[in-house]
Amino acid sequence: MKFTEEIRRPFNILTLTLTVASLILSVFLFFKSQKIKSLSYQIDQTSSIIYDSENSSPKIKLFEKDSILLTENVYLLTGKLWNSGDIPVYKGDVRKDLELQIGSENRILDYKIIKQKDSSIANFSLTPKGINTLKVNWDYFDPNFSFNFQIIYTGSSNANFTILGKILDVSKVKYDDGRYKDYLFHHFIYYFAYSITFLVVLFIILLVIYNYSKHNKKKVKTLLNYIVNIMKFLTILYLIVFLSLKLL
Repeated sequence: MKFTEEIRRPFNILTLTLTVASLILSVFLFFKSQKIKSLSYQIDQTSSIIYDSENSSPKIKLFEKDSILLTENVYLLTGKLWNSGDIPVYKGDVRKDLELQIGSENRILDYKIIKQKDSSIANFSLTPKGINTLKVNWDYFDPNFSFNFQIIYTGSSNANFTILGKILDVSKVKYDDGRYKDYLFHHFIYYFAYSITFLVVLFIILLVIYNYSKHNKKKVKTLLNYIVNIMKFLTILYLIVFLSLKLL
């Protein structure tokens, strides 16, 4: 018995339909279960000078702790840290303290969290740890929770800012330059997989119709060719976007 005759049997059509439905459900559940744990930050590329020791009026003097005269320039650095993933970062996930650090040639004079999301829940705070390091503390660090901070320091105009620490399942805290490459890449893969799955299912259904129907075979065959061409186009588009997001 030919394949086309075999596929036309009602039981086989039902089996094929259930298989396709299972495929769709499996793909949906797989991508829905993909959760990313990620932290990101943004920082000023150039620190703002708030006290110029060389060009300030001799009548203006700046003291640290009301008694120590500052003879170096003083700078202001601002930034933001947030949970850019899909799941919370718990205190138990911390393997090594999360720290904001400026270069060893610099010294922190003052620091402050100037804004935070859901402050009554997140309760972000900073604790000094050495002359150039601040430890980050929180109660809850849920997805999209964030805080903006400022650091006033003396030393070099180049803050040499970095974030140290070790969080479970987070390879590193990523610098976000505003282009959201990881976000775009993750969601592009998500929708690409859905599109290909839909087209494959549609292709199978039309193939069954083509083999089962005695009429309109030409129209169905044309649709099959359209679907194949669309899948080719999506594959080429995927390769272009993949390379673009990875190389930029």
